[in-house]
Amino acid sequence: GRWVKRSSSGEARFSGNTEGGGYYLEELTGPDNVGFSIYVNGNFYRASVPPSSLQLGRWHHMVGTYDGAIIRLYLDSVERSSQLVSGPISYANSPPLCIGGESQTDPLGVGSCSVGYAPEQLDDAFIFNRALTPAEVQLIYQRQSKTP
Repeated sequence: GRWVKRSSSGEARFSGNTEGGGYYLEELTGPDNVGFSIYVNGNFYRASVPPSSLQLGRWHHMVGTYDGAIIRLYLDSVERSSQLVSGPISYANSPPLCIGGESQTDPLGVGSCSVGYAPEQLDDAFIFNRALTPAEVQLIYQRQSKTP
């Protein structure tokens, strides 16, 4: 999860490690494309909402969780989307974890992070080795609350 403040619309990969698998938080152009995605059983699954859910110029707290059965997206401490999925998150290779970009691996297997996505500010990024509970998401939001 993390705080994000967008200054323009367009594609933005906020954080993740996705080269052929993994997980990520992002905003893509098109409907229902602000979301948290995971790669399970050979497919990407996502919990998502419309891009209008993120107001430009305002801080938003985005958190994605997956407990092995349900993928969830929280915006500003409220669960906004979920999807049933079963199985472990899988990775095709060992991409780097990228914050503010997209992970990539070159033909020699060297990982890097891309740049060039829509302008944004990120703050207080965090990753846990387990799914947060709704109460934990709320507590983090309250303790780190930001003003526009």
